[in-house]
Amino acid sequence: MRRRPLLLFDCDGSLLASEDELAPRCFDEALSELSGRLWPPDVFVSLEPGQTVRRAAREFGVDPEAWVQRSLELYFDRFDDDEASGWRLLEDVEPTLRRLALDGYRLALVSARPEAIVRFRLERLGIGGYFARGTGAFGCQADARDDLLRLALWRSACTPRRAVLVTDVSRDVCGLTVVAIRSLAELPALLSERHAA
Repeated sequence: MRRRPLLLFDCDGSLLASEDELAPRCFDEALSELSGRLWPPDVFVSLEPGQTVRRAAREFGVDPEAWVQRSLELYFDRFDDDEASGWRLLEDVEPTLRRLALDGYRLALVSARPEAIVRFRLERLGIGGYFARGTGAFGCQADARDDLLRLALWRSACTPRRAVLVTDVSRDVCGLTVVAIRSLAELPALLSERHAA
C-alpha cells in the first residue's frame, strides 16, 4: 500500500470559520510600543497574500522576535472566555480530521500567525490534538509563505511530491499539490481520487 501524503492545513482557509479579534489588536499595540510610532489599527489584519507576520514586523522596523514576545504577552494577559465565545470551526472539521487521522494521513498546520496563538485557538476548539507539536510552520518562523511551506516539509521529512496543501484558494506554491476546498468534508473524496490516479 502506498504511503499517505502529508496534509498541510492553511488554518484560516480550511479549518477556522471565525476570526480571533484579540490577536490583531495585540499585534498592532506591540508594533506601536516597539517602534515608538502610533500605527493605524488593523495593520496586521491587512497582510498581503504570502506575507507573514515576521516579514511585516521587519518591514515596520521592529525586531520580529521582540514583537512576537510582546504580542504574546499582551494576548495571554488580556484573553478571557468572552474573547473565544464567537470562535467557530468550519462545518465538518472535527469528524473529517478524525477520519483522515484514522486513515493514516499525517496532519500539520501552516499559518501566517504565531504558533502559540494558533495552537491555543485550536486547543480551545477541540482539534489541537490532531496536529503534532514540532510539525508545521508559523508566521514568526519565516518571512515568506513559500519559506513556511518548505519549513513544514523539512520538519516532517517530506518532499513536495508527497505533500498536499489544503486551503480555500487554488494557487501554485513550492511544487506542492494544492487542494482548494469549500468544506473540509470534501477532502477525503478528493484525496481518494488523487490516490487512485
